[in-house]
Amino acid sequence: FSKIARCPTLPFRDCTWVSPSTFDLHVQDCWAGLVRAVKSGLYSAGEFNLEEYLYYDSPQHGDMHEVVRGKFFAFKGPTGKR
Repeated sequence: FSKIARCPTLPFRDCTWVSPSTFDLHVQDCWAGLVRAVKSGLYSAGEFNLEEYLYYDSPQHGDMHEVVRGKFFAFKGPTGKR
């Protein structure tokens, strides 16, 4: 992915009011993270279970994602809507 030029899209920013942004996340950064996760064994496309992912993505089933199998879960933040 090193040959991919910076994507002409706007980078992701978190929701803080800091200006200018102290950290911008570009598409190329995400690809590099995926490559690193595959190389280190943290992610395997063959082991990814889309049905399970979509099940737990639902608020009725926890609104969570297993970031590191068996070790680290991420939960979505609170919202004012119910």
